[in-house]
Amino acid sequence: MLQDPRAPFVVGIVAIFALAAYLATRHPLPGDLSASHAQVHGLNELRNCKSCHAEGGLASGCLECHEEIQAQLEEQNGFHFALLKEKPRDCASCHPEHHGKDFELTTELSWRGRGPDYFAHAHTVFRLTGAHAPLACEACHSRKLPKPFSLPRHQDLHRKHTFIGLEQACSFCHADVHAGGLSPACETCHSQDTFRPAPLFDHAKFFPLAGVHERVACSRCHLVPDAAATGGEAAIQRLPFDKVRGKICAECHESPHSATISRDCVGSHAPDEPWTDGRKKFTAEIHATTGFRLDAPHDRVDCTRCHRPELIFRERYPSPGSPNYARSQNACEGCHADVHKGQFLAKHSRSIDCHEPTRFAPALFGLKDHASTFALLGAHVAVPCLECHKGETIGARVFVGTARTCKAFHVDTHGGQFTRDLASGDCTACHAGNATTFAIRPFDHAARAGYELLGAHTKASCNDCHHAADNAPRAYRGTSQECSACHRDVHRGQLRVNTEDRCERCHVSASKWSTIAFDHSRESRFALDGSHSKVPCASCHKAIALPDGEKLIQFKPLGTKCEDCHAFTK
Repeated sequence: MLQDPRAPFVVGIVAIFALAAYLATRHPLPGDLSASHAQVHGLNELRNCKSCHAEGGLASGCLECHEEIQAQLEEQNGFHFALLKEKPRDCASCHPEHHGKDFELTTELSWRGRGPDYFAHAHTVFRLTGAHAPLACEACHSRKLPKPFSLPRHQDLHRKHTFIGLEQACSFCHADVHAGGLSPACETCHSQDTFRPAPLFDHAKFFPLAGVHERVACSRCHLVPDAAATGGEAAIQRLPFDKVRGKICAECHESPHSATISRDCVGSHAPDEPWTDGRKKFTAEIHATTGFRLDAPHDRVDCTRCHRPELIFRERYPSPGSPNYARSQNACEGCHADVHKGQFLAKHSRSIDCHEPTRFAPALFGLKDHASTFALLGAHVAVPCLECHKGETIGARVFVGTARTCKAFHVDTHGGQFTRDLASGDCTACHAGNATTFAIRPFDHAARAGYELLGAHTKASCNDCHHAADNAPRAYRGTSQECSACHRDVHRGQLRVNTEDRCERCHVSASKWSTIAFDHSRESRFALDGSHSKVPCASCHKAIALPDGEKLIQFKPLGTKCEDCHAFTK
């Protein structure tokens, strides 16, 4: 049969029909459904077209599943009813399908070309004004939904975006901070422009808010139930404004004064003045009756520095007759904490032993006192105390037990070259220990450095030989002992032997550079015999001018023939 010439034609016809059948069942025309509808099992197959394209029309098929829209139309409310009213139901005109899974069913076409941001809620009682106007749609139609929206027939398919399911009461989106204790009509006190303070509430009908009372938080006067009273719920945000602490000063405010002071509250603190203005009427003479005179510098200290407002009144204003009362003119410890954390208690139990009663710094501890533990000499006299006493390992600046070695405070400017010396001793191995000078103490250069300083070298400064590279400490260890390391070759390489400049071959004394030890007969090509032995060097080795303008004594190359130096006469 396969050899029949019609076989390829028959096979091709069968393949075409098979492919057409597969595409018809698995990929119906005119195109794939959107992602939302494609989630429904089998809806994208040809055999299920009638699920949407029902006998009553496409709109009838849509409303078969979308019962929430059908309910709006039957109850004659909601956006779709306001949009359609008596118009024919044509779902596809706003929500076109078969454009692929990436096509959104709700587009600008659905909003008449403008988009949801321009939607003004015209079909609802609730209008977007004030603080609600700039909100994004999802701020309410997503975050405020009590649960994900699903169609009754497809409970497991949660809709990502929906504009259905909200109620127009304030309490649907906002927590009732009054715990149901006041009117449920929030708009009687609050507006959409601002929630707090309530702009429509007239507090003067119940209690005039004058002066500082205008700035007091509501919860300071209106009782907030505790967790037990609310069935275990958190008390925060529970403000039943119908319950108050009271309407007279004593009902809300505790007296901050001791029993020795008797004044009428209104006489010292007017309702329309700040509460602290009452201090203006509390004179220094009245304060002295408490047993503490406000002498300088205490006369400039704010009251709250000593009478802390966070304390209860008996602790804020303790009575001089109360037990353990420790505030007196010369007992700083009654108010001030020991900033030294007990470091000096072994020798000093009172602050005035080291500090004046009228000021804390500078201390009375002078150079003479300091010399008992560490004498301050030289540059150390001008160093502020805090430069050396700045550790806080005990929660305070450390004075007792402070180190006395140089290396404990000064950076090693030598970059670790003398670590061995510092480990065994201190900087005083080379420098004077009294801080009067940083100069080097007498230093045996031959014994300690292995290089004896003779002649002119005894007059050279340390820095002439021990150089400092960029961003590096001055080098002392490993300094070269070759002449060429410090001195320039004035012979410009004429006497170099095997790339080395061995100055000591000729210059044998560091005391006098001109002392020369040179065997001309052995170390040159021309022996100095006879009268030549008495000829000065400069007679043959003359200065010549180099291209760079410098003059150079020429030692080589020179001719060794007589005529190279002598002129002959006929």
